Amino acid sequence: MRHRSSDPSILAVHRFGLGARPGERRSIRSDPRGWLEAQLRSFTKPSKRLSQQPSHPELYREHLRQRTRGEDQGARRWARTVYVEERIARFVHAVTTDQPFRERWVRLFSNLLCVSARKRTITFAVGAHEREAIRPHAVGRYESLLLASTKHPAMLVYLDNQQSVGPGSALGSAKGKGLNENLAREILELHTVGVSGGYTQTDVTELAKMLTGWTVRPPKEGVGDSETTFLYAKRRHQPGSKTFMGTVYPESGQQEGERALKRLAHHPSTARHIAHKIAVHFVADDPPEPIVADLAQCFRDTEGNLQAVGDSLIHDDRVWEEAARNPKLRTPEEVAIAMMRASGWQDRRSKVPETLISMEKAIQQMGQLPLSPPSPAGWPDRQEDWAGPEQILRRVELAEKTGALFGPQIRSPKAYADDLLGDRLHPETRQAIARAPDRSTAVALLLASPEFQWR
Repeated sequence: MRHRSSDPSILAVHRFGLGARPGERRSIRSDPRGWLEAQLRSFTKPSKRLSQQPSHPELYREHLRQRTRGEDQGARRWARTVYVEERIARFVHAVTTDQPFRERWVRLFSNLLCVSARKRTITFAVGAHEREAIRPHAVGRYESLLLASTKHPAMLVYLDNQQSVGPGSALGSAKGKGLNENLAREILELHTVGVSGGYTQTDVTELAKMLTGWTVRPPKEGVGDSETTFLYAKRRHQPGSKTFMGTVYPESGQQEGERALKRLAHHPSTARHIAHKIAVHFVADDPPEPIVADLAQCFRDTEGNLQAVGDSLIHDDRVWEEAARNPKLRTPEEVAIAMMRASGWQDRRSKVPETLISMEKAIQQMGQLPLSPPSPAGWPDRQEDWAGPEQILRRVELAEKTGALFGPQIRSPKAYADDLLGDRLHPETRQAIARAPDRSTAVALLLASPEFQWR
């Protein structure tokens, strides 16, 4: 990054948001922090394409119908189609939303509590997990978000808890089945206290026992959408009390796991872990310790109120100062979203435009497949993971294609560049845009510039 800006409107739309739409920066210039704060307090409906996606009970029932036809390949094709439609829908929402900070906040926690379409048995349900477990709770209390995500069928299957059976349970004793600790381990390591949060392997095992019986209800024809596919199966639950992180939990069935998750959601190490994730995403790859500490304190003081933590973030002067000094490299998906937002594109057709299909392919070529992170740890959030030579080349190619597509519509590339990036633009970039032989090339130069590629 060759040129920095301390203009709050630039930081608001690019660092906190998803990239500026034409005219957006000018409209918020008088109160960029108020614009961000309002997004945590109000809620606009998702885009039509996203709101029309099926609920997870609908998807599970259709999956059952596909499988009962005896055509495994047909069921896989159907699941793949659902997955692609979900990716397109959430991409459209990100491009067109007037609440880009809220959307970035949702995606941060979707990546923290991630499921992945790489696991074929949930390919069709990963989008539903984000829509149903993450979106409604992302600015509420972390306790509610954690419980909703953990109980969602996509998470239970992704981390194999539907296979976990208490060895001493009725089913375990009869069938000789045993624990699967995957969900318990990732809850502790990734979703709550973090790898240095003070838990032991014994705690992993005890939490796994407490979560036995948390499984997925077999879908049935004719069952209403209010009937979720989460099921507590008592015959799978490990009987007896459990000692987890120094506390004895008397046997209480499903409530054991719920009580443990609520305790974890309020643990000081969870506050620290979540605060660090937020600071890395919004402040810097290596955020200053005082900022992390204050975010963690806010998390603790408000009992995990994520809206309050968001307020603390955007009203901390140090956050804006550090953000101005430490630009963050956009991920491939963020680059594509920012380019489409910069074009002013609107979704006015029911059919998926070729433009979106091209963007989808470009994101994959740059190394990121949306809703399909490589592991339960989610997608990385640091420069070193997205700045390889091949990735940079692909970014430039996408800028050229996007410039050719939207450039002819831009009357004045110079004014357009100033509208999007203002004083962040380096004089050399301004000069290159001014000297470009045509509008397509000028827009391509803008989109390929370091000033645009970094947020």
